[in-house]
Amino acid sequence: MELLQLRYFQALAKEEHMSRTAEKLYISQPSLSLTIKKLETELGVPLFDRAGRGIQLNSYGKLFLRYVDSVFSSLEEGVNELRKAQGHFENQVLIGIQTPYVWQDLTRDFLGAYPNVTLGQRSIESSDYIDQLLREEIDFHIGTMGDGDHGHKEALLDAVEFAHGALYAVVHPRSPLAGRESVRIQDLRDEYIIARNRSDNFQQYTDKLCRDAGFEPRIALECDYTLREQMVEQGYGISFSTEHALRWLDNDNVVPVRIEGPGTRRHYQLIWKKDRAFSPIMQKFYDFTVSYLTSV
Repeated sequence: MELLQLRYFQALAKEEHMSRTAEKLYISQPSLSLTIKKLETELGVPLFDRAGRGIQLNSYGKLFLRYVDSVFSSLEEGVNELRKAQGHFENQVLIGIQTPYVWQDLTRDFLGAYPNVTLGQRSIESSDYIDQLLREEIDFHIGTMGDGDHGHKEALLDAVEFAHGALYAVVHPRSPLAGRESVRIQDLRDEYIIARNRSDNFQQYTDKLCRDAGFEPRIALECDYTLREQMVEQGYGISFSTEHALRWLDNDNVVPVRIEGPGTRRHYQLIWKKDRAFSPIMQKFYDFTVSYLTSV
């Protein structure tokens, strides 16, 4: 069964006149008649009642027409969705970022290089990014894989590392740690920690560092990452930060101290769904991001 047969049948069913239908389709009447005959033979039932030179859709034809109309309606809807998708692929890229303020230079400069592109950005603070990538709700995620217990899903993703940096403890100026050039995770055993939400990837990473060092982190309170330094300033405890995030630390009332030891270098990746074909704008963002951030 061919799509052309269905198109001819649909036209004839609505016109119920062989010569007028052939004229509208810009084909000969014998060609139309032969096409309909082949379709009826394939289906095993007549679709029209014929009386002399007249033709009328019968009960089989009426039943079949409902499904043929549905087929062409679905095809039209599919074409429209593809056109919308083409517009999305050509003009928009959607990214998830764990800490958007850290990479604001990247997004600003990308839009400067491609002013006609719409850059959709979502702040994603947990492993939700994995499902959003797999559902193609976002095109890329900027963050770190491997922080939580998500290995079975992360196997469905690809990533390229573009940057890494040291881990820091952010402490109050009067803390005994403030005068030190560096500390080890073990040195933080007795410190109260201003944490992110426990489901956050970075929080899971620092919790694991503490446990690997032989102690359970003493969480004083959990709050948004934008408030943690303020809590440190007020003396509630220490917080963890990264070398890249410290570029945006604008608070003279707290002191960053580098943490030394195994696993204390933070690795950043551009992450996407494995085997996903890049649209042209996705490829531009990939190339720009890797080139840009490896130079930071």
